[in-house]
Order: sequence, then structure tokens, then C-alpha cells
Amino acid sequence: MTYVLAFMMCLSSPDGECRWMSFDLPDLRACSAMKRLVIAEARDEGFKVHAVCAPIAQQTSFNEEN
Repeated sequence: MTYVLAFMMCLSSPDGECRWMSFDLPDLRACSAMKRLVIAEARDEGFKVHAVCAPIAQQTSFNEEN
């Protein structure tokens, strides 16, 4: 199952510029590892960060018959 890592980083200053980003990752383990990395890097650069891993629904295909 594919997962998405979505996160928001905001500068700690009062005007607090924010950025939203996301990545598709192949599984929960990869998503969790990337989440830890993103949080550590963002905090090192002075950002407040909120991040979440969530499963991406599988697409199903179907044929419509008239």
C-alpha cells in the first residue's frame, strides 16, 4: 500500500511564513522514516513542523457497460 507524507513547516517568527509539502512513499516504514527526517531537518532550520503519514486509497478500475 502506498502512503503519503504530508507536512506543514512554519517559521518560528511572529509573521510565520508556512509551507505545505507532500511525498508519496511505498510503505508505512518508508513514510515513518521520512517523517522523522523531515521533522529533524525542519527543526534544525528553525521551523515548527507538523507531519502525518496516511494511506493512499487504491484506485480501482471498472468497465461501464451500456
